[in-house]
Amino acid sequence: MKKKEINYIITAEQYSCLLKEFSKRAIRKDKGGICARIYYDTDEHELLKHEKKDPGHTKLVYEQENAPLPKEAKEKLVPTMYLAWDEISFHAKGKEDLVVTIKQNLRHRFEDFDFNMGSAGKLMLSNGQVLMTVSKKGFTPFWLASLFKAKKIKPWQKSEYVMGYEKKAS
Repeated sequence: MKKKEINYIITAEQYSCLLKEFSKRAIRKDKGGICARIYYDTDEHELLKHEKKDPGHTKLVYEQENAPLPKEAKEKLVPTMYLAWDEISFHAKGKEDLVVTIKQNLRHRFEDFDFNMGSAGKLMLSNGQVLMTVSKKGFTPFWLASLFKAKKIKPWQKSEYVMGYEKKAS
């Protein structure tokens, strides 16, 4: 079975409730830290346009060699967005194929595409919101599905790349 990733934008209150439940039912995967990625696209933003039309079906490019494009188009890829965030991850006890990743202080920039330039950028979310990604094979455990329903946590159909460009335009 293929692993599925689902994004959610959650409020500070929803995040606090999730952390309480995770302390009982999940194990922190790592110490967390700052993560960063550089997205590549063509000058015409072909990948961005495709992702907007068909959300979630394009694996957006953050490694030039993995671009889902013909070879001649890959040669035209240029860095388009730097993305950084503070990350912590959990996996459900007894269900290691379910990973919940929390991305706080999600920030982007459209210049200085060098990782050595630090992780500064413009914040993409407001009012304590965080981006949560649930990676799973198979079903969502009942306790997690119930929590999502009770706290009105709904999937977010946009990628970080699309969010960054929409934020830039606003």
